[in-house]
Amino acid sequence: MKQTNYKQSFHYKKSTLDLNANAMPETILRPVHIVFVYLTLFIALMLNLLPWGSWAFMPDWLALVLLFWAVREPHLVGFGIAFALGLLMDTRNGMVLGEYALVYVILAFVGTTLSKRLPSFDFFYQTLHIVPILLSTRLLSLIIRSVLNGTLPDLIALVSPLLTALFWPILLWLLLMPQRTPVNVDLNRPL
Repeated sequence: MKQTNYKQSFHYKKSTLDLNANAMPETILRPVHIVFVYLTLFIALMLNLLPWGSWAFMPDWLALVLLFWAVREPHLVGFGIAFALGLLMDTRNGMVLGEYALVYVILAFVGTTLSKRLPSFDFFYQTLHIVPILLSTRLLSLIIRSVLNGTLPDLIALVSPLLTALFWPILLWLLLMPQRTPVNVDLNRPL
């Protein structure tokens, strides 16, 4: 009887303290391998370097993967990697050297700032956080281009961050798959 009351009170306290009831169930993630992080960044860079990667409405895969790793592993993917990848994108697109570098560094800064908060949300709320981040960085890029070129920005390019944010849940699922531990329920183990 005493044990039943303890379990009932424990579940009651857990449910009252759980502020994020709609979040993903807590799973213990294995540490990420550094080769996997850099391999995914390289694949995203290659997707951006494809001929259709420079179209205005195409998703920016590198920005999405960079933001993901800046949120999940800020000690592995920081400003230096973001700056180097931005310079590579600048040379590919023939833009002013430093435009993408600035945008990706800002993206990495926002990602590392949100690294403690964003993973606690479910997919939908994470996507709602990602949309304004991607929109503001694309808008910054458009402002830089319009100031340097002396032309008005093409607003069709603002569709790209919306499409990019739609891929966030898929990317989250794919990139966390190697880190997930199998779910084994053992009532005798404390963890």
